[in-house]
Amino acid sequence: MFTWIKKILNQKSKDLNRIADSLDLLTSIIKNENEEMEKRIYESVYRRLSEEMLFQANHHQKPQTKIEPPLNKLETKKENDTETTKLSDSNPVVKILQDKKVSVTKFQNEVADYEAYSAIYRYMGDKYSDISRFLKKLKSTLNSASTKKICVKNWTDREISASCQLASMLYKCGMLEHYHYHKSPSFEMVFRASRNPKIINFLTGKWFELYITQFIEQNLRISRTDYSILTNPLIMLPTGKQFEMDIVLEINDKMVWMEIKSGEYKSYLSKYTSIGNLLAVEPENRFLILSDETEASCVSLSKLYNINILNLEMLKTNMNSIIRSISYNLEMAV
Repeated sequence: MFTWIKKILNQKSKDLNRIADSLDLLTSIIKNENEEMEKRIYESVYRRLSEEMLFQANHHQKPQTKIEPPLNKLETKKENDTETTKLSDSNPVVKILQDKKVSVTKFQNEVADYEAYSAIYRYMGDKYSDISRFLKKLKSTLNSASTKKICVKNWTDREISASCQLASMLYKCGMLEHYHYHKSPSFEMVFRASRNPKIINFLTGKWFELYITQFIEQNLRISRTDYSILTNPLIMLPTGKQFEMDIVLEINDKMVWMEIKSGEYKSYLSKYTSIGNLLAVEPENRFLILSDETEASCVSLSKLYNINILNLEMLKTNMNSIIRSISYNLEMAV
């Protein structure tokens, strides 16, 4: 009897060991493939959501600003060749600006220029907390044509993984002319950025504007909010001075104004307050979105300058409440 029980236990033990080995193998596969799997799932879900939202937008929302086909390559245009479009006076955003004695001179359709790189700026925005250290180092090297090295030995695994993934994406599309990652013992990222002025513009901040624009529009569509939008309109203020705005929205016959900064911003705060007052934009409908600033500073400056100042994480966290505030005319507390 005892021999039989021992035999059964030994068999069960072997079975459990095989199960444990299988689980270890599965865990290893998931760990090694996690980044690629996450990317595939994200792109698949995003593509399906985009198709659905575009369908809903075309059938249920007010006419949107026309988006031109993307460029095949990221080429530098001459200033007088910059893509601009004249707007109809029937455009809801144009009408609301005209009511404030503001004329729209033109707007630049920069989303179309960078459409081929939408996966890159979405990745940068989604992973910003993990790639910010690499991005700061990268931006500091853009004035030099030499190859640079970054030691990442003291970075977290998430920062190293996300930064290497971003560098690979930038290298594949030509934004980096050279890239290689040396593992242990040096743990160095070696790279050289392209000198193309438009690429430099993208890496120093244009990516952030593009990400915020698509993030806001995506959330507005998901929430089924009826809206119209203009990006980068050049306007003539009642004072006779020109000013380029980042994002202007019309929601429920209200004007919502958003400025986006990935670098120095404090010198603009008084100017934004003055323009907001001049255009009679309600303080709760004025926004300044920053890539890098503490939440405490954002809250303090918001009260001081009558504008909602949010860093990227605050925007992601509060996006639903922001939409409800604008849609239902409730005062938003930052």
